[in-house]
Amino acid sequence: MPVFNWPNIISGARLLLAPAVAYLLSREAYGAALTVFAAAGASDALDGYLARRLGQTTRLGAALDAAADKLMILSSVVMLAWLSLLPPWLAFTLLARDGLMLAGAMACRLAAGSLTVAPSLPGKIHTALEFVVISVVLAQTAALINASDWLPQLFVLVFLSALASGLHDALSRGRQAGNRPRTG
Repeated sequence: MPVFNWPNIISGARLLLAPAVAYLLSREAYGAALTVFAAAGASDALDGYLARRLGQTTRLGAALDAAADKLMILSSVVMLAWLSLLPPWLAFTLLARDGLMLAGAMACRLAAGSLTVAPSLPGKIHTALEFVVISVVLAQTAALINASDWLPQLFVLVFLSALASGLHDALSRGRQAGNRPRTG
């Protein structure tokens, strides 16, 4: 299967949108940042749909898709926290979750000799909530909506989903490492 297919090209292009959003946030161009962020979200849905519909799923595509999502979310979280638009405790939680998950994946790889990477339902829900929170914060900051009354509850929801999906990942990795073939 060729690695240069439309789904992979779209995922690769989405990698370039993360620095664009960070730049727009640094210039306090919140409406433009929201537009680019929304385009990245739409392209995420499009590349997944095309990969499945056209039978063009590849390991490279899965890696590009995950990297583009993480880069977009993490760069946005850092910038929004730096601009005091996202609570520091939430930004820390989101960054720590991903850091711990990466460390766990590397430890699992070392312990088991291999690593199976498959998105879980809790992980997918958490990623969707991250995209929602960032979109709502951007929309409010761009004065497109007034979410002041319910944004704190949304922060708590994404915090809880970070804990739940992180715990699910840790348990899954532990099982994966524990199921490694015994030698010697």
